[in-house]
Amino acid sequence: MISNIITAAVIAGGKAVRFGGPKIRAEFRGRKLIDYAVDLARDIAAQVFIVNGNDLDYSEFNISTVSDIVPECGPIGGLHTALHYASTPYAAVLPADMPLLTAEVYQHLLQYLDDKRPVIALSSKGEEPLVSIWPKTALPVFNKLIAAGDYSLRIPIKELNAVRVNLPDVMPGYSDDIFLNINYREDLDYGQP
Repeated sequence: MISNIITAAVIAGGKAVRFGGPKIRAEFRGRKLIDYAVDLARDIAAQVFIVNGNDLDYSEFNISTVSDIVPECGPIGGLHTALHYASTPYAAVLPADMPLLTAEVYQHLLQYLDDKRPVIALSSKGEEPLVSIWPKTALPVFNKLIAAGDYSLRIPIKELNAVRVNLPDVMPGYSDDIFLNINYREDLDYGQP
């Protein structure tokens, strides 16, 4: 399902306070969290990079790594950086801590692409803003918000009138497991016998 109009950006910059330190190298079902994210990124786009908000070394993946342009402003900083460095009209962002996320999710999001509006996944729990595709045309909105110190992702989602794709309604075989987010060490045991 590789798309040539999107760049895939793995957002790997969280502080992981609840986890107790960097979590993306933690193992889930025998693989590191970052391995799942990089493989998914490669499944959805020909151009892939990691947005590195915590200055860890990712050289073993042999893909580009970029640092947050404006550090310490949370997920909006990762999205801003992804849009800045994307070399295609769209940036698909994916979190480094959702190991069960699939390319099928992004296939559904791609059906709703808009050159001025982001496309955000909805799970049964609500918006999943880091499972989304953003047009490069959104970059000035991020520049403005970050300059003003407005770091809530709700602002660009609302301001750009995001398209929300309710995956439980449109995705055959949908399961909430797709959006399993590893926040605590005990989450690594999810689904284990």
